[in-house]
Amino acid sequence: MNIMKYLIYSFIIALLFSSCDDNENEEQVLVSIGSAFLMKIADNEGNDLLDPDNDNSFKIEDINNFYLIDGEKVRKFNEEMTYPKGLQLFYHGNYKRWVLLVSTNNYIDNDFKGISFLEFKNGSIDKIEVQYNDYKSNLNIINIQKIWYNDELVWNDSPNEQIIEIFK
Repeated sequence: MNIMKYLIYSFIIALLFSSCDDNENEEQVLVSIGSAFLMKIADNEGNDLLDPDNDNSFKIEDINNFYLIDGEKVRKFNEEMTYPKGLQLFYHGNYKRWVLLVSTNNYIDNDFKGISFLEFKNGSIDKIEVQYNDYKSNLNIINIQKIWYNDELVWNDSPNEQIIEIFK
């Protein structure tokens, strides 16, 4: 059930984004099938840092999502959206733990990359870089191909679900 919710959420987000090609005057609409990924966060002892029952856990209000747009960090926040920060915290039945759904930066450069930053209440700032497919040759449908977390490649177009685990 959560996977269906994830797919619906990703599709709705995709419909909200559009892009113009520098070589053309017409507007292109990008359809994002996979511009979000799941993240597990644990401490060095393996404790789930997203579990609300854990006193040391991160709450959604403890995390901000920033997109790098034209060289500037811009806070992702749209109060009209169900998840205004582009972040959703939920219990994932398949993994039997809490996960964070992270909407990535769709303001991509010429190399089909987008950069986001997660800023945590404890002061840490983590960089997320995403490599998308060449949507121009794929009917304007974008999918994540690779994910780097703090400059370390953590996911590489696996046929498995887009989920990473980080340790804080």
